[in-house]
Amino acid sequence: MKVLGYGAKKRGVADQIFDQAGIKSLRNRHDGLNSKKRLAQNKWKSEMEKESPDQQLIAEAKEDEKEFGDILASLPKVWHDLDSAGNKISANNKPVIRPGPNSVFSKHHLLAVGKEFKVSDLIAEFYCFAFSKLATSALKVKNALESCVENSETPIQWDTAAGINLTQVSKKQDYVWEKYTDKEGIKRKRKANPQLTAASDWGTKRRKISITRYHDDKYDHDKMKRSISPNFIHSLDASHMILTINEMSDAGISSFQMIHDAFGTHAEDCDEMFEIVKRTFVEIHKDNPFDRLLEKYGVDVPAKGSLKLEEILESEYIIH
Repeated sequence: MKVLGYGAKKRGVADQIFDQAGIKSLRNRHDGLNSKKRLAQNKWKSEMEKESPDQQLIAEAKEDEKEFGDILASLPKVWHDLDSAGNKISANNKPVIRPGPNSVFSKHHLLAVGKEFKVSDLIAEFYCFAFSKLATSALKVKNALESCVENSETPIQWDTAAGINLTQVSKKQDYVWEKYTDKEGIKRKRKANPQLTAASDWGTKRRKISITRYHDDKYDHDKMKRSISPNFIHSLDASHMILTINEMSDAGISSFQMIHDAFGTHAEDCDEMFEIVKRTFVEIHKDNPFDRLLEKYGVDVPAKGSLKLEEILESEYIIH
């Protein structure tokens, strides 16, 4: 919850996700920076008291002091709003109780039997809520893509500027149930895909048996809806990589490294690859794959922001 606590409070997301761990992480960060700032300040002050002060050392120490001060100024001012118990002090000095020891994220709750899934579900829920507040455009894209699945009885299809034609298919599945007797001798049934133990025949070895039937003419729309957003984004990442590799090859660069959507090459070719990455990124998105997909399935295209694609060609940074 450290990251959620820091980002959530800074961006004004719901108070309940800014828990004690988030408060502690901010205080530790603040105290550490304050200590470094004071050390830098003491360094140049003590140097100035010398008979022949080192002006370069003084300048460097003052620069360090300013740098740490700037970072401190950028941190959310949470520590000024909390009392020693970790409660928020409101404008009228009435404390607003935080989750504190009763939070579902507290240690005793995490260790409680049967609470594990509840905790993980809540973390996921709060994370999605925070993300939707911090990245509203991403949520609009996700909702629009899911609407495409809702508007189609068959798997949806799209293509990219790299010449890739894609179809997202998730077939309906049926599971065969098997009957078994539990340790208490009670007859039960379960899907035939859990691990089964047959000590009398295999000793302590376990065998996992899966019996599943896939329907060619029936589709799992819930699963397709859940997976369309990541699959669409991954298709653009893959297309971007293809165009980047092709253009790098044309430029005589034969070494290419990737980890998912992070690209790399030898140091001597990095500058040229950087320009290629920007050009191919613009090429992918000028083709408007997102708009074309939405229009194909009768979904309204969300309003565009102020970014002009061509500006990326002149950008100093790009995430790759």
